[in-house]
Amino acid sequence: MNLTLNNHMKLVLKNGVELLCDHQDQIIKEWAGILEYMKIHHKKSAHAFEFAFSFFSQFLKMSEQNIDHLISDIRTEWFQQFHRPPEPNLLIFILSLLENAVHKVIKLNTTRSFHLHPSVQFLFSKICEEMLASTKHDKFHIDSLCEQMVRSEQLDIEWIARVEHVENGYQLKKLQVYQWKQNSK
Repeated sequence: MNLTLNNHMKLVLKNGVELLCDHQDQIIKEWAGILEYMKIHHKKSAHAFEFAFSFFSQFLKMSEQNIDHLISDIRTEWFQQFHRPPEPNLLIFILSLLENAVHKVIKLNTTRSFHLHPSVQFLFSKICEEMLASTKHDKFHIDSLCEQMVRSEQLDIEWIARVEHVENGYQLKKLQVYQWKQNSK
């Protein structure tokens, strides 16, 4: 069977989702135990974990699971509930707790489960990667980077040209001239 790498990775993600669905009752029970522990011990991350627990529980109970929708929906719902991007350390912690619980359930219910774990690991890594990427895209803007480079005065920059690759070479996309810097010399 010849599969492109992209198709193969989508299949791995699909296998990860199927594993979660196959063991959803036990996984949800394990996640609920973690949430209960966090609430009893007044952990600061309990609210974020509760969000993730609710989101993933609903996702697993859907008749059709689509990983692309999962990633875009969790990002959208996070912003709706918390009004800010997730903190990277908190995001990694929450997803690690969820993932470890899944691994635990699979290991308890499947003999020779070692070949199943990579798909679960890749699923949670992909979710984490996409969530972290969304926080970086929201904060990063090329024009502000250029302006910061000039204002830092670490380099003597009078103008910045942004070019883009086109079919037959390159063309000027934007030219920024910083006259205020010349006046301050």
